[in-house]
Amino acid sequence: FSVKRALSRIYYTPEKDYYGLDELIISCASADNLRVTQILTLYIEAVDDPPSIILPDPGNEPLLKAFEDVEAVIGDNACKQIEDGQGSLISCESIQIHDVDLESGQDTDLNSTMKVTLFSDEGQLRVSRL
Repeated sequence: FSVKRALSRIYYTPEKDYYGLDELIISCASADNLRVTQILTLYIEAVDDPPSIILPDPGNEPLLKAFEDVEAVIGDNACKQIEDGQGSLISCESIQIHDVDLESGQDTDLNSTMKVTLFSDEGQLRVSRL
């Protein structure tokens, strides 16, 4: 077994979505217990990650359902609106969009903004005010 050969190529992978400083600590001891330690500082550069979209779960159904000619609601307040007799329910779950770069403050060049486009082939969409 050759230590030199074993150390000739070391693979390093940072934790998911981690950026910043890390350390590789190398320590060795001789047979008579003489020790030496060296620290190699690593700078993990941030990379732009794509956003993720989380859709409401249709449960046991293959599709989320709406009714012809009736406005339907997807989202947080949907269950309350339906209880009040306002429209039909598609899902109480909201559509969620996450971007680890924006959420972590890493993406400062874009002023923490994101463009979101909604489109439907056969219907009209409107969103609630923010």
